[in-house]
Amino acid sequence: MPSPAGSPLHVSGIGSTTLTTPSFTPADGEIIVVAGCCSDGATTMGAPSGGSLSFGSPKAQETPGGFAGTVVIYAVQVGTSPGSMTISSTPSGSAPHSITVSRWMNATLAGTPASGAAQGGSGSANTSLTTTGPDSVIVWAACDLQSVDPATRAYLASATEDGLYDGHGGANGVHYYAHQSAATAGSKNFGLSAPGGMQYVIAGMEILDVPVTWTFGYDVIIG
Repeated sequence: MPSPAGSPLHVSGIGSTTLTTPSFTPADGEIIVVAGCCSDGATTMGAPSGGSLSFGSPKAQETPGGFAGTVVIYAVQVGTSPGSMTISSTPSGSAPHSITVSRWMNATLAGTPASGAAQGGSGSANTSLTTTGPDSVIVWAACDLQSVDPATRAYLASATEDGLYDGHGGANGVHYYAHQSAATAGSKNFGLSAPGGMQYVIAGMEILDVPVTWTFGYDVIIG
């Protein structure tokens, strides 16, 4: 099963400031996931840059416009000898915004990773996706534009929190970042079961396991 390579890096800002993580050095072949949230339906986090990596288009997103936040998730696999790097992302407009960067060992990406996304005007931020492989991981992010206090937050499927932007005190939105394991392929729910009363967007994607390959040698004795 994919496993975290170091602690997630979470950075947030107000306005249109570019967000940049502290430096880190990934190992060969790691998967780097960059999830970003904005507390404005007209603003999204731009494609990440850093380490000479090409993130391309988002692997998962929910950007409905109107009175809603936005969520985008990018992912890339690093090559050999990547060296020390930082990851940066710039919002397309001015809004409270944040990113969380997570790194994964023993992992790979499908050509088109399984993903799921949704928006809602009540209840808690959650949705589902259909994973395609065993022992995979779902990485997800959600934005609550209703700015409900996250103190009572509870995650589905025993998910692990990777980052939290808590702007509820200034009505600047709340951004959630987490991951959960998925032992078997199939439909999986992800997100939160509390608090309720959210105006939310949520998106998630699957990271696949790299099975361990065993090689056995044999001695042949002729006598």
